[in-house]
Amino acid sequence: MTKLTDGHPKYAMEGKAVFEMKKDGPVHSCTCPSWASQKAPPDRRTCTHLQALCGKKEESERVAAPPSKKGPPHFSLPRERSGEDPSGWIWTERLDGVRAWWDGKHLIGADGRVLQAPRWFTDEFPVRPMDGHLWSGRGRFKEAETACAGAGDGWIALRFSASDAPDPVEPLEARLLRLDDMWRSSRSAFLDAGLQWTLSGQEELDKIVRRLSALGAYGVTIRRPGSLYSKGRTGDVEEVPCGPPEVDEPEQ
Repeated sequence: MTKLTDGHPKYAMEGKAVFEMKKDGPVHSCTCPSWASQKAPPDRRTCTHLQALCGKKEESERVAAPPSKKGPPHFSLPRERSGEDPSGWIWTERLDGVRAWWDGKHLIGADGRVLQAPRWFTDEFPVRPMDGHLWSGRGRFKEAETACAGAGDGWIALRFSASDAPDPVEPLEARLLRLDDMWRSSRSAFLDAGLQWTLSGQEELDKIVRRLSALGAYGVTIRRPGSLYSKGRTGDVEEVPCGPPEVDEPEQ
């Protein structure tokens, strides 16, 4: 039986119709209506054309195989805002996307599952680890979540917005400088390094939250200067949720 390989499509004829079959990571896809109409995730779909090409037994085993797991990433998690003076803390917008960890080869979700990112999405990513979010814009979490569940064309609307380059001994500022260098050296159109700034104090933080709330943002993350990347919940990272946009009350 023939094996599909990434970047080398095969074709099947049915009457006057021609269907393209291709491999993209764990996904074997076909342009036939039968494959497109299935409700299973893309890596769990097959069709008669794929079975004829790759073997019925082989295709059955492929779609029945358990998803690849690497163990949950050890993310650094924020606590709620404590009221501590945020002067000198570093802030960035908290994105309403899917949290993911890049290990140098794979994007891994919070549950440890290897996400089915197409090769073209991660081809130009750095080889060093990154922590961030897969997102497609403010208020579009569901769209990002749906795209991350498969390996289809939905990924083209996503960006991996990296917020940290985890390292157990480097302080925050050094990690952010390294992350910026990694991003600038990458040629990927699907990677960005989230913009981060230093706070002057609580008054500035309040203004930032109000401004981002008006734009429909999810929240703000602030991090203690000089802090290390620690696993789990930490007092060195705090989050401030954004509220709904303020609406002027009509005059009575």
